[in-house]
Amino acid sequence: MFSELKEDIKREKMVVDQYISEFLRRYSNNKPELARYNKVLRYYFEAGGKRIRPYLTMKFCKLFGGNPKLALPICAAVEIIHQATLIHDDIEDQSEYRRGVKTLHAAFDIPTAITSGTHLISLAYLSLTELEIPKEDVTFFSSIFSDLILKMIEGQYLDIENSGNLSLSEEDYFKTIRKKTGELLKIACIGGALVSGRDKVILQKAGEYGINLGIAFQIQDDVLDITGRFIETGKSVGNDIREGKINLIVIHFLQHCSQKDKDKFLNIFGNSKAKNREIKEVINLFKKYKSIDYAKMKAIEFSTNAKNVLSELDSYDNKSKDMLIKLANYVVLREK
Repeated sequence: MFSELKEDIKREKMVVDQYISEFLRRYSNNKPELARYNKVLRYYFEAGGKRIRPYLTMKFCKLFGGNPKLALPICAAVEIIHQATLIHDDIEDQSEYRRGVKTLHAAFDIPTAITSGTHLISLAYLSLTELEIPKEDVTFFSSIFSDLILKMIEGQYLDIENSGNLSLSEEDYFKTIRKKTGELLKIACIGGALVSGRDKVILQKAGEYGINLGIAFQIQDDVLDITGRFIETGKSVGNDIREGKINLIVIHFLQHCSQKDKDKFLNIFGNSKAKNREIKEVINLFKKYKSIDYAKMKAIEFSTNAKNVLSELDSYDNKSKDMLIKLANYVVLREK
């Protein structure tokens, strides 16, 4: 169904990965005592991933007739910062697997993982120094990139703080995932449009697409944590239930369930040692109140918002626009 999109993502990924590999090589210290550490820095890059964030940068650059080579430093920056946040997130969530392989801290150790995540943040900024666009545009993007990192940190803190908060509102949930997930996709889209010389009105529209896509993406991630399988997602299924994470599914369930079913839920929710049988009991409760269906509906709503933004934009490359529409559909229909 999405074969053309997937092939396009692969093509752009090859270009981006080659650039990032060369970038990391240039900024690596090749002293023998750092050989193991250099492997750590590349660990998640070599573990896979579709490179959706740099893909957005490339597509928005091409959408408006820009030179994609000029966008590569931004592609590297958004992907590197994404990898840095994954490292820290996995430590905080105590996750053992990502993309079907051991998480970095599980494969090595927590101190090394923390250090490498911080190192990657520095490398993301270094990437921006290689931009060959007007100086004022570099200054502008560097400023919003710094603001992005602050928002992502705030989003991650709120996610931790709200773990187990049974009174969390839907509005506050959306504020959290906008910061934690949506803002990075927003910046990725803005970066591509900026490189192509678009004005601030267009940059804002590009950002709106990214925000809506990011929220839809995160809701679908929450759904997949419950409905997915390890072989498809590469993640430990049911972790959010064991960790007591409040997401849209949980919020909807708590707003509609009986006290009896709430009590059953609370006996399992947040139990890190919950058995698979107990996780299935919680999933069945979610299904009973159609909470998973509700989350899917909201994901589609944000995906539709993203597509509506695209309809307002004139493009120089209809194929890029078509791929961005397909991507908005894919994020809510994917199984991993």
